[in-house]
This record gives sequence, structure tokens and C-alpha cells, in this order.
Amino acid sequence: YKTNNIFRCILGLLTYKTIFRSNFSSLSPSSYTARGSFARIGIPAPPNFNYATRSQRVKIERIGRMWGCHTCGSRMIFSNMKKQGIPKFHGDHIPPVSVAKQINARWYRKPLGWKVSQKFYAQCRDCSNKQGGLL
Repeated sequence: YKTNNIFRCILGLLTYKTIFRSNFSSLSPSSYTARGSFARIGIPAPPNFNYATRSQRVKIERIGRMWGCHTCGSRMIFSNMKKQGIPKFHGDHIPPVSVAKQINARWYRKPLGWKVSQKFYAQCRDCSNKQGGLL
């Protein structure tokens, strides 16, 4: 009886790792001002707070399809947005532009020339819309 329960626990953990392709920290809720629980790969963002270029958007779309949204983990598998020409994933600045500007405005960062480095992470449209309402 005991070995059967241990086997089920191990099988459950392996199944989770296989299906979600992530670590166990992804069980915790994600913040909209930091890397999400599902964040795996980010693309360096330009220091001038611009949006992603076309080539960066293509990479973000690939990362999103492979690893999912960095906030909620959705890979948008059953979404038909791509058929309509709408991308499934956006490039999310981490840290967000508003946060990075606040950090860069600190009195000791300007004289030293320190700037916050940002990365783009794949974020689904739903999470992007929620984040836009919060920030």
C-alpha cells in the first residue's frame, strides 16, 4: 500500500514536469511587475523602452508557442487568432517600462550611468490586457 502511494506521487510529479515543461515554482501566482512563474527565455530589449521589432516579435511568438505565456503559462493552442493575422503573444518588458523609468530616475543611478536592463518575455493577449489595466 505504501509503495503504491509513493509510485503515484512520483508519477504525478513526472507527469506535471512533462505536461507543463516547467519547474514547481510555476505553481505560485505570477506578478505583473516581474518575471512570471512560467518565464523561461527572454530576449534583450532596447534601452530606449521601444516596442519589439518585427524580428523580435517573430522570436517572441516562437517562444510563446513553445513555452507559453510567462505569466499564466498558456500556449494558446486552441486560439484561432493566428488565422486572423493577430499574434497570440506580445513582447512584455520586464521590468515594465514604468517601473524601469522609476528605478532609472533614482538620484544615484544617473551620475553613475546605471540603467535598468530589460528583456522581452512572451505574454498572451489576456495577461497583457490585464497588466495594461494595472500599470
